[in-house]
Amino acid sequence: LRQGRVYYAVIDENHNLGPQKSFNRVITWEQGDFELRPADNQEFMVELDSSTEALLMDALPQLDEFKRIQHQLPDLASPMRLAQPMTAPLKELTPELLDVLQLVHNYGSLSAVLDHSDQDDVLSAEAVLQLLKREYIQQHFVTSGVPVGHGFTPENLASGQGYYAFPPRPGLRFVVLH
Repeated sequence: LRQGRVYYAVIDENHNLGPQKSFNRVITWEQGDFELRPADNQEFMVELDSSTEALLMDALPQLDEFKRIQHQLPDLASPMRLAQPMTAPLKELTPELLDVLQLVHNYGSLSAVLDHSDQDDVLSAEAVLQLLKREYIQQHFVTSGVPVGHGFTPENLASGQGYYAFPPRPGLRFVVLH
């Protein structure tokens, strides 16, 4: 706080989120530990310049909208990947959707997409929903079996067939059971 106004927010020292996205996320917390520090001479590259009221007026509708769509979204840590095969034409995507598609490809989870997106969390989450619905991306379901961390698509679960890929290594023995 500086002169009674929020001028910077950060979560877990992750300054890459930026103060606006961090402030908006803090508003969503129903419980947690907050630390309000007395003003000092520390300056940040990007500071909030809106009144606290304006920050809240921006954050609260986003909170409501995110809660409205949250049940449609994958879990924050759930793996996502590009659809294989991808039959929907990429040329039909807007530049904003292409940016989110690239984030899914590069980072692979909703949490990471939201963290790395330049857009606010609601716009990014809505883009993920569009990409899922239009079958550009798919959730990569985590299984409870071995090898841990690999998964299936809903189609694999319905058909009873699953496919794993292992990077080739000398001495790796692979057995296929029918």
